[in-house]
Amino acid sequence: MNDYEEFYSIEGAKEYAKERYRETGIIHFMTQVSEGLLHVTPDKPINAPQVIESGFTFTNGDELAAQAKAPNYIINNILETDSHGILGGSSMAFKTFVAIRIAHSVCTGKSFMGCEVFYSGKVLFACGEGQGALSRRIKAAALVYGDFNNKLLILNEPVRIDNQSDMARLKKAINDHKPALVIFDTFASLVSDTDENSPSDAGRALKSVKETCRNNHTCSLIIHHHGKDTSRGLRGASSFTNDVDYSLSLERQEGSMITTLTCRKMKDGDSFDVIYMAARVVDLGLERQDGKQATSLVIDQADASSVSKSKSKLGLNDDKALQALKKAIEMDGVPPSKNIIDYFDVTPENMPKKVVNNEKGRELAYDYFWVNTSDPKNLKKAKEAALRRAKNNLLSAYLIGVHGNYVWLIN
Repeated sequence: MNDYEEFYSIEGAKEYAKERYRETGIIHFMTQVSEGLLHVTPDKPINAPQVIESGFTFTNGDELAAQAKAPNYIINNILETDSHGILGGSSMAFKTFVAIRIAHSVCTGKSFMGCEVFYSGKVLFACGEGQGALSRRIKAAALVYGDFNNKLLILNEPVRIDNQSDMARLKKAINDHKPALVIFDTFASLVSDTDENSPSDAGRALKSVKETCRNNHTCSLIIHHHGKDTSRGLRGASSFTNDVDYSLSLERQEGSMITTLTCRKMKDGDSFDVIYMAARVVDLGLERQDGKQATSLVIDQADASSVSKSKSKLGLNDDKALQALKKAIEMDGVPPSKNIIDYFDVTPENMPKKVVNNEKGRELAYDYFWVNTSDPKNLKKAKEAALRRAKNNLLSAYLIGVHGNYVWLIN
């Protein structure tokens, strides 16, 4: 009588070994003695290779293809459900303001810059740069677009995305509140020991965010800075591009309140068309200690055709009005008044060094203008109409700024 039983399948050998163990209390082993032949014995044979099961299971590729579904977006073409990515931009490119506008759309279901919102839900916001400024920015958005439906939740405690304990607590909060989106603002302010120039360090932090937020419906958005050379995009390691599902980029037009949102990477979808946005000042209805009104900014969609205008595309009188304004500022320009200084309270870097009274610019522009009329009585009216058109064209092209009775050059 043999002290082993022969089998030609792992399943049969396994069942026999279990059955013998139940009957005798002796552990039986499966060993492979030749190709396709297994022996089950009460003692492990010496020098016989032990059968190792892989533990892997497989799905048929054709069946998987048949089960494929279209991408499921929270914000059409921009935020896909259960995707994890990054929003990059230089300092003062309005990154947080854009993130707040995204959050407002997700919380309320209102479209984001013309892009439909398919799913409305809660948004968790982890801010590493203090709640003071953030509160004013959120208030500005609420004043202009309406409240956030009590769905915007700001984390009170600091969270370090490279700390396992912090992220375990955050994962519990995500499981409890089931947000549609988690925003991390900014990467640099929410890490402790991570070297953002190290691919392994940055990769671990990004993986931590993915694993913490991944639950088949929550997506995440990390705000990060561009490097000194903005043409090279995100600051730090290549992981910021390679290890994310999507990458969005903001680029502010020099000397203006215009910023453009572009798609650098969309893992499972097509890149969306460039979105043009303009920041504008909002009076918060709050008085500062010095008596000035506290202000903040909101982000609106801008008309692409207006933004893309350049001086070379301006009409003859538009260009003449611009040249007249430059000359008027050289001759009669004055430092900005208190009202203009207050107007640029949120973005003082954009404040012009000199402005000129509208009357001064108008008088000089009339000397530059050419209008098609032979009637001296209609000459003044024709020039007034031409100046109004030129002024509107220059404002639309973001080449001049106007506040009250004063005008200035943006570039």
